[in-house]
Amino acid sequence: MGYTSEEVVSGKVRWDAITPPEYRDTDRRATEQLNSTGVASPWEKEFFRKDGSQVPILIGATTLAAESGGAEGVFFILDLSERKQLEEQLRQAQKMEAIGLLSGGIAHDFNNLLSVILGYCEVLLDRTDVDGQTRHQCEEIKKAGERAATLTRQLLAFSHQQVLEPRVLNLNTVVAETKKMLQRLIGEDIDLQTLWIPRWAR
Repeated sequence: MGYTSEEVVSGKVRWDAITPPEYRDTDRRATEQLNSTGVASPWEKEFFRKDGSQVPILIGATTLAAESGGAEGVFFILDLSERKQLEEQLRQAQKMEAIGLLSGGIAHDFNNLLSVILGYCEVLLDRTDVDGQTRHQCEEIKKAGERAATLTRQLLAFSHQQVLEPRVLNLNTVVAETKKMLQRLIGEDIDLQTLWIPRWAR
């Protein structure tokens, strides 16, 4: 906690001063249990360190008969910092797993819809009686569908339901295509700009 043994023994480190206010009721109940039964069941709380930061701990207490005829208190205090950190990492991992499962399910359903859309685009593009404007519109729909299919593959990769296949990409093309898609999504009240920086200026 940052205190020296001398500071602790001197009595300058007061219990109420190192205990955050939200734990005082818990401490009071533990003290009542200790007085009535001689044992306070272990409970979790936090202490203020000397620098003002807080440390999670597990604390328990029992009383022993002293040679003088009175009673002595024996406490154990365990630092739970590492355990709390591991618990938080586990919670985050569980959240990511849940998000992965959700995104994987959505990606599969969305992929099925895209297959229908792209299939109809191919049928229309194969027809010879389609005029130029309609053909252009079908090609745009197909391009958008293919970009959406790329997103579903990314979602499936994120959810570990698809094997990753690294490949070389032209980053300029990726950015340009993403910009077109984003401009349709973000609305007219947001101005999206991209800046190309020459290699020599980096």
